[in-house]
Amino acid sequence: MGGDGQSAQGADGPTTSARIDLTAEAKHWASSDALGRIPAGEGRRWVRLAADEHHDAWAIAWPAGTGIDMHDHRGSSAAVVVVAGRLHERYLDGPRRVAARWLEPGAVVELTPDHVHQVTNLDDETALSIHVYSPAVGELDAAPGVPGAVDVAIVGGGASGLLVAAHLGRAAARTGERVVVAIVDDAPGEAVGIAYSTPCDDHLMNVRACALSAFTDEPRHFVEWLCRRHGAIDPSAFVPRRWYGQYLRDVLATLEEHVSVHRVQRRCERIDEVATGATLYLDGGARLAVGHVVLALGHAAPRPIDGPVDVMIEDPWRAGALDRIGADDEVLLVGTGLTAIDVALHLDSIGHRGHVQAVSRRGRVPAVHGEPAAAAVGSLPALDLDRLTGNGACTARALVAGFRAMLADAALVGQDWRTVVDALRPFTASLWRGMDDAERRRFLRHAKPLWDVHRHRMSLAVATRIDAMVAAGKLAFAAGRIRTIRIAPTGEGSRDGAVVEVESRGETRSHRVAWVVNCTGPDADIRRRADPLVRDLLDRGAAGPGWHGMGLDVDVCGRVRRADGSTSETMSAVGPMRVGAEFEATAIPEIRTHAATLARRVTERTSGTTRTSPRSQPAMSSTQHVA
Repeated sequence: MGGDGQSAQGADGPTTSARIDLTAEAKHWASSDALGRIPAGEGRRWVRLAADEHHDAWAIAWPAGTGIDMHDHRGSSAAVVVVAGRLHERYLDGPRRVAARWLEPGAVVELTPDHVHQVTNLDDETALSIHVYSPAVGELDAAPGVPGAVDVAIVGGGASGLLVAAHLGRAAARTGERVVVAIVDDAPGEAVGIAYSTPCDDHLMNVRACALSAFTDEPRHFVEWLCRRHGAIDPSAFVPRRWYGQYLRDVLATLEEHVSVHRVQRRCERIDEVATGATLYLDGGARLAVGHVVLALGHAAPRPIDGPVDVMIEDPWRAGALDRIGADDEVLLVGTGLTAIDVALHLDSIGHRGHVQAVSRRGRVPAVHGEPAAAAVGSLPALDLDRLTGNGACTARALVAGFRAMLADAALVGQDWRTVVDALRPFTASLWRGMDDAERRRFLRHAKPLWDVHRHRMSLAVATRIDAMVAAGKLAFAAGRIRTIRIAPTGEGSRDGAVVEVESRGETRSHRVAWVVNCTGPDADIRRRADPLVRDLLDRGAAGPGWHGMGLDVDVCGRVRRADGSTSETMSAVGPMRVGAEFEATAIPEIRTHAATLARRVTERTSGTTRTSPRSQPAMSSTQHVA
């Protein structure tokens, strides 16, 4: 319900049996003195008149201008009687169409379990009504700050979600419509995601500015924005990540004529598909009725490392996580990839003086982007996909052999190896789909680590900084396995540190450090994810895990597959949620493609429907069943 209501359970209702005549129950309370029980005060107010295991009854006061946003009734049937004044109802009548009507005094409305509506008092006098639900609904409220019907809910406020919202606005502009989008994300601050909200300007994009347009048909869109905001910019530059977050927000602002974006700063804990779309259940009891849901959940936290919590920093991207590290503390980073690079840069930028040791099983550091000339479009080698697949079934061995042959061919004609890697990006999804389960596992075990260090590269400016830290003895990289992490007391009055035993080539070395930072990157297995929404979707079978637990199970269009193999027309996924199906799904070029395809599909599915003006609807003065 929501507001300042209170419960006043009574025993004088006419029925408490399992079979409730909702209309008779509502009329009974309407003819009683029940309305006198509504508490005094401002705003919408109510009192619960009766409740048992089968039903509950409520009396509600609606002062002028008050109402409740779009909501359902948790699968309950209902009967509503307007006793005084009148109420205006807007309700979903199909996947997108919003109909409207007036509820006049004395009208009895019977609502089916899948009814989704918004109720408002548009008149100048207080309206009074009786509501009876079966089964009982308890407390109910709609998500705050979201007016009227919501076309699309995007669960997740990072770059994936913002790109989807932008492409929905673009698609709506083509049809001359306006789409209402709710971004549901409980993170503090503006919706932009962890990666692009970093305040550290040393954290640069890992892709050149010229490749980061939100729209593939306007390749200079981001570069032109940069020039307007920051002056002349080299299109081949690697710019601060926070600038890209600002860019995405500005893109949405320019599309506000066609997309109305509302931030719902709540955690989504459950999604139920209904005939008209879906209902999102948010923390605190709020609900949100929408036409379509996009799961843009982003990356998970790293998989925890077994070690004493007093010395562990398990998620370096959590706000303030690295603030505990003292200027002279010795630090061990578990991982040598881009996360470790980011942490090392951050520590250096804040004047950290202690030694930083980074360790991973192979000790490989990300490769470096070449000079701009080496990445010129005209230098791309011709691709022979049959060569990569061995002219037959796609195998890990054939991929590696074909890739090495392509690198050798490129070297013979003076082409940079990076052009070969980048030229493969549009084809990685089809190559991945062409491998069977055994070959995918073989690829992950033997080839993926090598692919990752060459595919996910750092800029030349970052590499120069890292090399300088290594040369100064402030940073070191090594191959090895973490065997044990144990507390090492430092004496009275001092904070305890840790001794980390690292095995490499049969030898074990001990590192005495103040902190151990988990830089292993996001946990790829969604089955270990603690997010209440993910847990609920998987436990109920409303969504299935992706291959090997990598993201969610989706079809080629990004539609979520349920555990029984059926495909949802209501839920789609973008970004990291699609890695199991596509392997490469986490970079901006892939995500913007997901967003554009999804936006076209959603708008094509819902186009051609109409929204109805409230006052053009006939008053409803008799019992009606609403589908």
